[in-house]
Amino acid sequence: MKHLLLISYYFPPDGGAGTQRAAKLVKWLPSCGWDTTVITRTPAATRGPWDPIDEGLLADVGSARAVVRVPGPEMRRRWIERITDAARTIMRTQSVDAALVTMSPFWLSGLGPPLRKLGLPVVLDLRDPWAFDGWREYRSRWHLSRDRRRMNAALAAADLVIANTPEAGRVFGDRVPSLRRPPVVVTNGFDPDDAAAIAPGRRPDGVFRLVHTGTFHCRTLEPDRRLHARLRVRPRPIDGTGRTPFYLLQAIARLRATGDPLGARIRFIHAGLVDDALRRCVDASGVADAVELRGYRPHAESVALLQSADALFLPLHDLPAGEAARIVPGKLYEYLGVARPILACLPAGDARTWIESSGAGLVTRPTDSDAIATALRRLAAHPVTPDPAWATRFTRHAIARRLAAHLDELITPAAPPQPAASGEVVKC
Repeated sequence: MKHLLLISYYFPPDGGAGTQRAAKLVKWLPSCGWDTTVITRTPAATRGPWDPIDEGLLADVGSARAVVRVPGPEMRRRWIERITDAARTIMRTQSVDAALVTMSPFWLSGLGPPLRKLGLPVVLDLRDPWAFDGWREYRSRWHLSRDRRRMNAALAAADLVIANTPEAGRVFGDRVPSLRRPPVVVTNGFDPDDAAAIAPGRRPDGVFRLVHTGTFHCRTLEPDRRLHARLRVRPRPIDGTGRTPFYLLQAIARLRATGDPLGARIRFIHAGLVDDALRRCVDASGVADAVELRGYRPHAESVALLQSADALFLPLHDLPAGEAARIVPGKLYEYLGVARPILACLPAGDARTWIESSGAGLVTRPTDSDAIATALRRLAAHPVTPDPAWATRFTRHAIARRLAAHLDELITPAAPPQPAASGEVVKC
């Protein structure tokens, strides 16, 4: 059995999407020939709304050889030193074949050089496209340029770079020419075991339940007018208001205004962080009575809620014509796993392409409330039937197999060139 050192800042009992990738790799990689030892942080003593706890995810990580928890980080540099020391200690008694650092936070890329000095091939696994992610804000163009230089240097020093969407992989390949080898794509996914453990709970009571899990970014509806905020820049222009329920709630209001019976039957249920900006958005919509805000729920409860839905809401920021999103919301994979119709409010990109090609739902622009209202009518009258077989490419086991194949290739020495046979002409 080969041995992977997996380093992740977020790990159970941390909750949220950031921890699930590492946890599910730990669960499924052993069936693909790779054991894992995890190095992560000591669980936070205090937690804010963006740092939830979900002890149910601990059930996924029991197959790890060990989970080494390192105190910190009070200072990033000190934490990197502690991680390196922990790796060195592990390697004194065990053979390790490779190290994988899953990010964000992206300052973890600083682990690349010290881990390579220990003799380990280093894989940088990017859960977002770092300085190519249009969602990230920078204080100035200088700060953006500096972060791109840091990113390019870190990626060039890695033995392998993993992107989690095809579009992000294409961008890394095109714009970071100094990579040691072409980037590979290992998407996120869903675990069929999570859904199999829960009985579907849809109720024939006439209510049309539209469910969303995850995080809204409603502060984009309240732009900061201060000078320093206006000077901030993004790698490319986006309309962040698409990552809110604003246009969906407008659509529900229009259904009611036109007397459509669906307007009275629809119930929008959100399971995720609830902040003051989201509450203000809902309160100002005129349809607050159609909305249920449940707050962050453990992953098992979240999957059960998805299974109870008549349709699932998948929003994303909007982009100018001709631009494609470089991210795929992690919730899409969970949505595909429960095979419920998806109302996808997306720009061009991998997520939109997959939903359109698979027939998993209906797609509109993120900020077109009229189109969203039309899609709601269609989903309520003639629900689409997603094909569960299409989604099997995104099971966590399939994802682990894909990663294991890349790791196997990374640690397998290249075959030496064969000498030319006598009289053979060798072309250079």
